Amino acid sequence: MKKNNKINKYIFKISIVVILIALLYLFLTPYKTKFSQKKENENEENSIVQEYFDFGNISDSVYCNNFFKFKISIPKGFEGAYKKYDYVNKSLLERDSIPIISRLAKDVENCNLLILEPELIEIDFFQNFIETGTSEAWRNYSSKKSKRDLNGPDCQIAIRAHNLSGNPLGAYTSKFENLHNPDYGDIQTKKISGVLFNEYHGIESQGDVPQKTFFMLMGGENKKIISYNTKINSFAFSIDLFYTTEKQKKLLLEIVDNISFF
Repeated sequence: MKKNNKINKYIFKISIVVILIALLYLFLTPYKTKFSQKKENENEENSIVQEYFDFGNISDSVYCNNFFKFKISIPKGFEGAYKKYDYVNKSLLERDSIPIISRLAKDVENCNLLILEPELIEIDFFQNFIETGTSEAWRNYSSKKSKRDLNGPDCQIAIRAHNLSGNPLGAYTSKFENLHNPDYGDIQTKKISGVLFNEYHGIESQGDVPQKTFFMLMGGENKKIISYNTKINSFAFSIDLFYTTEKQKKLLLEIVDNISFF
């Protein structure tokens, strides 16, 4: 009899423990469900945010892009151009009056994120003549501007993005349609702020023989090119350097080395 009583007490204690665990589970389940749902919502919101493309902006001489998560300082003596307005289906008069709108990354194909080139300070002819009594400074400015308008700047950094549409990076770098068909040598690699890039060296081409001849007659000079390429968020991310002198090359490389990914 005593043995049965001990067994019954033992079963009773186990039953109490089971009931308490069941009650605790029923009490905590709603909170667990709410927490899980909240976490799912947060993850969903984050994924939605990442799907939107960022063209970046410049503030206090620093360009920052949250989609590709990098920033670059614009050195003194340089000016930076980036996408501020939407030109799609807009007339020439409207182009600089329609602010850029957010769009999904999948809807963006090719984009110049940032173009850096030496600043060309405009000089007014009449003001220059009144202040100096000559037009020499204006003539120098006018000559540089005409040459730049015709052949482009001889020193430049172009940061671009190309939607790979599911294709590997090699499918893009084998074409390099964005670099005027440069003649590249062997591939190298370089780390920029911890991100590994493929590195290419080449010389800019100006098309067929007649085009090259016209280019040279108009005072053009083939630019040397260094191109860094990697894949970020399903995009080919390129940093392209154009230069004609070793001094320019050194300056552009210093700018690239100051790029920061975050």
